[in-house]
Amino acid sequence: MAEMTPRERFRATMKFEKPDRLPWYEWPYDEAVYFWIKQGLPLDEIRSYRQIPEVQGALTYSTERAMLDVSKYFGFESFSPEDFTVIIDQSPIPRFYCKTLEEAERYTLIRSVDGTKKKITKGETFSMPMWVDWPVKSIQDWNELKKRLDPKDPRRYPKEWRDQLVEFCQESKYPIVMWLNGFFMLGRTFMGTVQFLSAFYKDPALLKDMTDFHARFTVECIREAVEELKSNIDYVAIGEDMAYKAGPHISPTLFKQFMLPGYKKITSFLRQNGIENIFVDTDGDIRRLLPLMLEGGVNGILPVEAAAGVNAVELRKEYGRSLKMIGNIDKRVLFAGKTAIEKEVNAKVPALKEAGGYIPMIDHVIPPGVPLENFNYYAEYIKKLL
Repeated sequence: MAEMTPRERFRATMKFEKPDRLPWYEWPYDEAVYFWIKQGLPLDEIRSYRQIPEVQGALTYSTERAMLDVSKYFGFESFSPEDFTVIIDQSPIPRFYCKTLEEAERYTLIRSVDGTKKKITKGETFSMPMWVDWPVKSIQDWNELKKRLDPKDPRRYPKEWRDQLVEFCQESKYPIVMWLNGFFMLGRTFMGTVQFLSAFYKDPALLKDMTDFHARFTVECIREAVEELKSNIDYVAIGEDMAYKAGPHISPTLFKQFMLPGYKKITSFLRQNGIENIFVDTDGDIRRLLPLMLEGGVNGILPVEAAAGVNAVELRKEYGRSLKMIGNIDKRVLFAGKTAIEKEVNAKVPALKEAGGYIPMIDHVIPPGVPLENFNYYAEYIKKLL
């Protein structure tokens, strides 16, 4: 078989066909790469260059910047490189003004561009901020925020949109992805997880308006790109992060009542335009919601978190070809060493490769602290099975 392009390989895999070899995706944190460099990863072999648009007043020009890209060195395909993502801005426009609200010894309190307030821990590059306040607490707050969510605002599309960008997406040798903000992400971003979940019971009218609006907003926001590119968008990923190790944050009953209609609206629009691969990106154990997601038009999940007890081999047996998957290689084996790496890869990759519709990847990002020797061994071992 002739060597396929990464795009041809992705498409064949998602059609449950036999590619020349199985794709392999990874997404290392920058801090993981810095750690590897300290351990001897050759900088000259991972330095790449990219043209970055710069704006000064009315003038736009490009500068070349050095980037660190380890994908070719290890032999995997980058999971979500910016070069192959159709970026339609779904954030509030105009942005909230980002400013520092408080400087303390251990943290900085800021108001972010999405209207949230959060503490950033000083001296740590790999840590989540601590959110302390959100812009939506009532229907009045939500109505004010909606003024910043005009789906037809021309600033939502990149300046490169139309002829050249469309042509690039049509001719790309790499799969083109479009990322969308999901319904749970909408609530936790603008209300915070606890307040959002409480509102399903305390203020269901607000939640109904938010989810209905979000479905309409999303379709209209992406309409021009989807209707122009159609099946040249190889897959759509809906960001949710709506589960943890003990299960989903939202019950199937609430998902069915508040989110399922919106999912159907978005996925039917995508399928009308020839987009067949529609993934939900969520950590945690999402299994209780999977039947409803499939009913809502989703046919893929990632990163299929092993640490939450989710096993892609078992899901393949249960759902057959109705479910496609990316991920499920337990990140913890990268710390445990060669025997653990072999056991995990052997337990997942051969069976899922044979079944199809699966791309191996560490179950989310590669964390800092993974020894270079271990990741090198993992890379060489998994490539033998692709």
